[in-house]
Amino acid sequence: MGEVLEYEAEGDSRNISSEKKADINEILNYRRTMWHAVELLKELPLCQRVVREAHRVLLEGVRRLHNGLF
Repeated sequence: MGEVLEYEAEGDSRNISSEKKADINEILNYRRTMWHAVELLKELPLCQRVVREAHRVLLEGVRRLHNGLF
């Protein structure tokens, strides 16, 4: 988590590998997804729409696995 916080504070100025940057971006997606779902749940019950929307946010900009699936 420390590396994620450093990345956010310093931006892309640090010299980090693309693999590490991808890891950090996935962690940031998890956090973004959680907060988005919390906001949706203020207006909606836990339903398929909330789950699908959270899933959409979670997969934004992530790398693909070996078999081409997320």
